[in-house]
Amino acid sequence: MERIYRFTKIVRFEDLSDFYSKQIDIWKLVAHSARLASHIAREGVYRIELDNEGLAVDALREYMNGSDSSSNGLDALSDAAMRTAVAYETAAEAHANGRKRMDEIAQDCADKLTDWSSLAVTWGPAFVLWTLADVKGRMEEEQRRALDIIQNNLAAVMAPEPLVSPDDMRDVRGIVPEEIQRIWDGLSAEERKAVARLMVEEVFEENRLFMPNIDFDYTGGNGRWVTSQYTLQINKNYFDPSLKLEGPSTMSIFHVVAHESRHALQAVLMDIYRRKDEGEIEKMKTRWEDDEFRPRGLTVHEVERMRYNRFERGYQEAAPPKEQYASERELDEKYATYVYQPLERDAHRMGRRYIDMMNEEDFRELVERATGRGK
Repeated sequence: MERIYRFTKIVRFEDLSDFYSKQIDIWKLVAHSARLASHIAREGVYRIELDNEGLAVDALREYMNGSDSSSNGLDALSDAAMRTAVAYETAAEAHANGRKRMDEIAQDCADKLTDWSSLAVTWGPAFVLWTLADVKGRMEEEQRRALDIIQNNLAAVMAPEPLVSPDDMRDVRGIVPEEIQRIWDGLSAEERKAVARLMVEEVFEENRLFMPNIDFDYTGGNGRWVTSQYTLQINKNYFDPSLKLEGPSTMSIFHVVAHESRHALQAVLMDIYRRKDEGEIEKMKTRWEDDEFRPRGLTVHEVERMRYNRFERGYQEAAPPKEQYASERELDEKYATYVYQPLERDAHRMGRRYIDMMNEEDFRELVERATGRGK
């Protein structure tokens, strides 16, 4: 009887030892998962920090290679360097805080494992598995928070684009492919208006805006967006087949449409910004997924700078050329300031991008839809 009892005690001890062994294996899994999550988070933050450094350095290098030596050019370069330094500082702080928090969570997990090692109870496995999921969730949340801060600072880095040489403004405004220019030159006045109207319609639809009024009889410049009238004005000379608008300072009809349409979007988003309170703005700045301007191609940081440009710092008008369509024009300091300001830099960029994305097949299809040609 005593032998049986002793044997039973041994069996029970072996069962208990196996239970402890399983518990320890689970706890090891928790510790390993915590370390792995911490490693992934650190690597993710570090990678984005490196990306930030590369983007900023490349932007400054490109700017320095193409900038002029005027006071405006140097001021713009200084401003770019300052913005980059601020972004670095905030990104580095987020990186450090993120890593510190990762270490705290890992240590917290290790402390709990030590405490749990003496609690081999029946509900232990379920509790540990729940804790494992909780630790993973906390790790992921900390990773997202750190990456959000750096991602928003990436958006805040706005190094000015390179200033092109004065004798080739086409680099700023885009170079229309010859085959597309030939198609446009072959259109009548009414066909040109129909094509321009369809281009405006498509760009506004892409920007999630209502179709505007279009003034085809404007004579004050290449084009203009009038917010108070919700009207896009385009110089009437673009629709006169007898006129050949050439030269490096000439802005193509395609750039005008995209450029002025961008001003329309800027105006709408600046108004939305104006109607938000400080808490809403801060939330948009803190988490990039809460930035409702991003789906429309801008960020809250960019819209904020545009508002400052328009209403506080003062919008710089372009220096008018001696002739409306001169073949060449000196790019003086006043015009350089005009090109560099946030509102115009963004609009010029979108105008050039629109032209860069054009191809003959798509443009022929657009002309057919607008004019009925080919049917």
